[in-house]
Amino acid sequence: MYGVEKGDMITAVNGRPQPSTEDLKAASSGSFSPDGFTFQINAKHGGHYGFEVLLPLAYPETSMHGMLMERDHAAGLHVVTGVLLNSPAARAGVLVGSCIRMVDGVLVGGLSDEDIRKMIFGGQGEQLVLGLQPPKMTVLSEYRLPRRRYVETYIFRDDRSGDDDSYCDGWSDKQHDFHGSSKTDPEHKSGYSKVESWLHANTAATLEDHEALYAPHTHPYDLDDMWEGGA
Repeated sequence: MYGVEKGDMITAVNGRPQPSTEDLKAASSGSFSPDGFTFQINAKHGGHYGFEVLLPLAYPETSMHGMLMERDHAAGLHVVTGVLLNSPAARAGVLVGSCIRMVDGVLVGGLSDEDIRKMIFGGQGEQLVLGLQPPKMTVLSEYRLPRRRYVETYIFRDDRSGDDDSYCDGWSDKQHDFHGSSKTDPEHKSGYSKVESWLHANTAATLEDHEALYAPHTHPYDLDDMWEGGA
């Protein structure tokens, strides 16, 4: 559940170097594993380095751009309690302990966790602009993060409902392990099906559009182009 950004290149999928379109289709369809697929990424930004990332079957509304958030009810603040390695938040320099004060220029004091998640995911434009108060600081700092250029682990709701319109309400930021049992567990089936159908529809359509642009077995893939308009 590490983040990737525009310009990062996929050099291997599930251990296969120089993956073809068919390799990517098979990986995203769950042919190798029902829980997700593994990419080897060469990062273009923040220094050239390689890292491995597991991309589970994901759902975009869970996106917090690599930030874990909890509400300090006593102070009425939303606090960043964790930052995922290589995520957009990590690359932008977001610090654990920062208070989220503004999202895209809008003050978020008093808003619910659900409202903030919807603002972060549903905003327009290429960048998400966060106004954060770093720990032990009294001034706001502005952070700009690219939108929808990575995939995070699908997080199940505590009540496991999966299909209602208020799916953001009740998310637990500490549940970041993909529930492999959900495929056979009736309690989780609707949530799993929603995730699976979203991934299949978006990935298959995008790969089909780009198939002619890339020669199989010879070129790495630009993840941003593959998931354009999706992840």
